[in-house]
Amino acid sequence: MIRLLMISAALLLLFGGCAQKRFEVLDLNDSEVRDLKELPQNPVAYIKNHQEHSELSASQLEYEKKYYLVWNTPVDVNVTEVMWPHRIYNASRAFYGINLKRLESSFYERMLERANFNGYMSIGKKALTVRGTDIRAFPTSRVLLKHPNKPGEGYPFDYLQNSYIAANKPLLVSHFSDDKKWAFVFSSFTSGWVKNEDLVFLTENDANVWMRAKQVHLFQDKEPIVDDEGYLFELRIGMMLPLVDENDDYYTLLAVKRRDLYTPVYKKLKIQKKYASTKPLAFSNDNIVKILFQLQKSVYGWGGMYGERDCSATMRDYFAPFGIWIGRNSSVQAKAGRVIELDGLEEDAKKALIKKEAVPFETLLYRRGHIMLYLGTYNGKIIVFQNLWGIKTRKGEQTGRVVIGRAVYSSLDIGRGVAYYDEESSLIKKLKSMNIVTLMAEKEDDNSSE
Repeated sequence: MIRLLMISAALLLLFGGCAQKRFEVLDLNDSEVRDLKELPQNPVAYIKNHQEHSELSASQLEYEKKYYLVWNTPVDVNVTEVMWPHRIYNASRAFYGINLKRLESSFYERMLERANFNGYMSIGKKALTVRGTDIRAFPTSRVLLKHPNKPGEGYPFDYLQNSYIAANKPLLVSHFSDDKKWAFVFSSFTSGWVKNEDLVFLTENDANVWMRAKQVHLFQDKEPIVDDEGYLFELRIGMMLPLVDENDDYYTLLAVKRRDLYTPVYKKLKIQKKYASTKPLAFSNDNIVKILFQLQKSVYGWGGMYGERDCSATMRDYFAPFGIWIGRNSSVQAKAGRVIELDGLEEDAKKALIKKEAVPFETLLYRRGHIMLYLGTYNGKIIVFQNLWGIKTRKGEQTGRVVIGRAVYSSLDIGRGVAYYDEESSLIKKLKSMNIVTLMAEKEDDNSSE
């Protein structure tokens, strides 16, 4: 546990809930999923497939600019574009609330009114998150579900859960909801609604000092930071904080909480150097193993729900410590770097092309709605690291899910051997493309030299 050097008050109320949903198989012992029984759930078993990088590319060293891009680039998005959730989630389609009843038109009308888009970009101020928080599609904590009896839908698949953002990350605030409880914000990777209580405005001078200070990259995940009066926030992989001082063993960093929305309170904290660095990590085997050990602790969290990770958040947080910036959603991530199409190929041809062209630990494999990290081969099988909800099953016309619900190391045939496994929905059959993410950095370096 990490403690602050300066005393400050920090109170956080955590609200929990529960819901019941019938799955075909909700809890299956790992021994019943062949991959999880036979394949090591440890990155060390696969790291020999990787060829180490000892030097950082120029693009990796540009990571800080992308991290603070939202503070340095004018918003070039019109109000119609940011209103996309209201065009998709409305009374013309059937969506359901937490009570599993269909949401009425009055709910959507109230959400549009509350969103107050007449005030779009009326504030335009820089801010920081003071704790990890959700980014929502509507200004509400209420859920919006598809049919709760459909496998792979209902709870926890809340379509208003846009993303999760860690503490002390930069935001640009567009405007407030009409009840002033929510702020519409732009972050470095998405936009949406956050609770006002979870952010604090910075003056232009403070923002410039924060951003221009020497930055420290953090590699420790879900480590709580507390002071003498309680919990402040938790560290997350991919965070950066300004450097105040250092000695042989520790960095002293600057963190922020708030007295109120307009009054930041700056605090100093100490981080052991083994958990941080003043530059991105090189793609060494030791570093890769260190990051994957952190990420494999994650359970599945749709859209970052409850501060957990889904498939794309896991991939984004994997590459972030190495200074490689990729988008938030799987479809965007699948376009990063050198893309090689797999769609339309037979299964054996896909496997052969992956083994020939993919770079272990640096290549993403993509199917619609899901993305994975290629780790090379093990006993002749292609191995991936992925955070997934479950395995599709089928019995006649009835479909279901075997819930995995966490980050795992698996083959592209995960689920084969499970009762009613749906062969037509196997990972290898549905793969559309692969992309070597690190070649994006090389291409940018080549362009920068012209």
